[in-house]
Amino acid sequence: MFVLLLCPWARHITHLAPNACVHSPSLPEDEPVGSVVAMVTGFSSRVDPVMFYLASGNFEEVFQMDHQYGILTLQKSLDFEMKKDFILLIEARDSGSPPFSTFEEIHINTTDVNDNIPQFTQMEYRCEVFENSPPTLVCDVLAIDADSGLYGTVQYNITEGNSDYFFMINPENGFLTTTMSLDREHSPEFNLTVEAVEWYDPNNMDRATVIVTVLDRNDNAPRFTQVFLAEVSEDAPIGHTCLHVTSIDDDEDEDVDHSGITYSIIDKSSNLPFDIDFVTGYITVNGYLDREFQDHYNIKVSANDSVWSTSTDVTISITDVNDNRPVFSEFHYTMNFPETIDTNVYVGQVHATDADLGLNGQILYVIEPPSEEFWVNMTNGEIFTKQPMSLENSEYSFQVIAYDCGKTPLYSNVTVAVRVQKRNHYPPIFLPLPRLIAVPYELPEGMEVFQFTAVDQDESNSSANVQYKNRQCKLSPLSFILTTSLLGLSLCTFFVV
Repeated sequence: MFVLLLCPWARHITHLAPNACVHSPSLPEDEPVGSVVAMVTGFSSRVDPVMFYLASGNFEEVFQMDHQYGILTLQKSLDFEMKKDFILLIEARDSGSPPFSTFEEIHINTTDVNDNIPQFTQMEYRCEVFENSPPTLVCDVLAIDADSGLYGTVQYNITEGNSDYFFMINPENGFLTTTMSLDREHSPEFNLTVEAVEWYDPNNMDRATVIVTVLDRNDNAPRFTQVFLAEVSEDAPIGHTCLHVTSIDDDEDEDVDHSGITYSIIDKSSNLPFDIDFVTGYITVNGYLDREFQDHYNIKVSANDSVWSTSTDVTISITDVNDNRPVFSEFHYTMNFPETIDTNVYVGQVHATDADLGLNGQILYVIEPPSEEFWVNMTNGEIFTKQPMSLENSEYSFQVIAYDCGKTPLYSNVTVAVRVQKRNHYPPIFLPLPRLIAVPYELPEGMEVFQFTAVDQDESNSSANVQYKNRQCKLSPLSFILTTSLLGLSLCTFFVV
């Protein structure tokens, strides 16, 4: 407490105004409210009593003046960080009429105490740094302690998230830097906890989060997402989408559109019936497909991100549709069949093929319209008789149709002609002949020696259709007269057919 007393020389001042003597006190900012700051006294040679007032300088009415006794007290708390000093103008006013006044200043200094802790300017800092960069500045953090001197000196350190020591922070200015190059594909983001500690009292501190995002550089080639296999029907129209080729690039985030990757077909031939969209990677049909001509395609597709390129094989299999009719091995079948009294006798076989697959290529045979004389095995095309065959009807003709087993069957037909021939029941036999034929030695060449005769009971014992053969004598098959050209042989054996 300061007491302001009248100065000795004040007694000789004119009586028209009161006089006062002023001091300059200092107060700590944590001075309790209600404390007496100063006491002002004064007198007037003109008229008492003297009253005291705060004429100016009472910022936010921090102080209060007792008008009668001149006691100056602290009405509100001081804050060094808000206002460091006050210049109060004190008025001493007598009770005359009119009243006379005099003014004096009181200088009050506020001294600092350690009543603030460091505070970061942000609770969360977001910074970015490119991968593969040398050690570089990432960002700077700032914590402010409103106190002065050592009370307000702050030091920084990293407390969490830096287990691999990728970062360091300048303890004095809060500059955060990398200690080595970073790899976004390994660690795309770091979450650091930074602490600001007061130098004077380490218990006074604050924490903030620093999120460091590692920015990408194009240092990885695209990768295809899978092995690409597809099936497409051979009747697929032009423009039909067969397959979606996709790839990812580790240089990009998983949740972004990989619009930087473009696709192309490597070494595309002019007759390749497929094309690929440059941007989307969709493979579509752009030509005629025929499974019977080519049943699959191996396509090499490239993915390019403007720096790196990679390729993969795409296999497209062509599936079958029923687009081929059965084809018979012959345009017309003619079958010779001997007369018979039996039924279900094998006559012959028709055969057809179908270039399609599965049921589309499986063939069934039928006779249409149905025949009273013949039937056909549905699966193998073998034709059999239904009844005895005689020479009364020597030739038959009917249609065999080959159907495939597709959902909508296709078919072809062929004409089959069956000719009934007389059955050869008996072998030819020689008419009686001598076992030994005597021939004169001097008989001229070319002279007739003996005539053989054979008959066939199937021809009413006629020899008209009999042929002769001689194993040793080399006769013509039609020869049946033995001549002297054969006399050089001692024995000849003959047979007929």
